[in-house]
Amino acid sequence: MPQNAHGTTLAPSTHGAQQATLTSAYGDRVADQTGEEPDDAARPRLLTTGELAKALGLRPRTIQKYRAEGLITPAEESIGGHARWVEADVRDQMRELRERRKRERDSE
Repeated sequence: MPQNAHGTTLAPSTHGAQQATLTSAYGDRVADQTGEEPDDAARPRLLTTGELAKALGLRPRTIQKYRAEGLITPAEESIGGHARWVEADVRDQMRELRERRKRERDSE
């Protein structure tokens, strides 16, 4: 399906016109042009940086530092630049980071 410059998927409506559908970084439908969210219980809950830090036992500033260094990537980013995270994704990213660092130490 075509997307506009903002990553909004344009889906054909029943009337032949284009209907805007907002999608997440995972390609999940977030809202249609009416602003209604899909009824999808399987969609992971997005956390703020503070909520993620609390869940991981870290300080929010540590999460921000890791993000700035490109070590972890948020699932979504708001128009204002605020990150939204999926806890399981960040845990996976941090596990991969630990494993990569361990391999680098072992190869020295």
